[in-house]
Amino acid sequence: MTDLSRYIISRGQLETLASNAAKHRDARLIETLYWLASRVSETVRLTKSQLQRSQQGGIVVFTDRKNQHQSKVPMENKRLYKDLERLGDQGTTAYLFESERGGHISRQHAHRIIKRLSRDCNIAPIPNKDHITPHTLRHSRARHLKDQGHD
Repeated sequence: MTDLSRYIISRGQLETLASNAAKHRDARLIETLYWLASRVSETVRLTKSQLQRSQQGGIVVFTDRKNQHQSKVPMENKRLYKDLERLGDQGTTAYLFESERGGHISRQHAHRIIKRLSRDCNIAPIPNKDHITPHTLRHSRARHLKDQGHD
């Protein structure tokens, strides 16, 4: 069995992806997937009402769609939290990651954004793949936290 946890991207590669995004929204999507280590389906559906200010910066509240259990995830990146608030203020829908057609972008669209950017930036840590996925960002964040001594 292949240990996919070793196929992660560095913080520098994350910054490269975000800085090469064609749209501000897409850059914030990439950063949000990493910093929250969230699933792509949860992330594309984020709304402004899920953002809560705290003394440490911000908290993002996720609600499990099956059992309605709430999880509060601290947002360590204060600049990103403010950018997410701005996305919410500027949008025409409740969603932070709006589609041009209204509503939120699809998880498939998020995959295409990350696939295209990772190819363009030549970031591909997984053998026999020429791109990364949103889940690579999730695993990268988890690995970086573990390397810093967090469980």
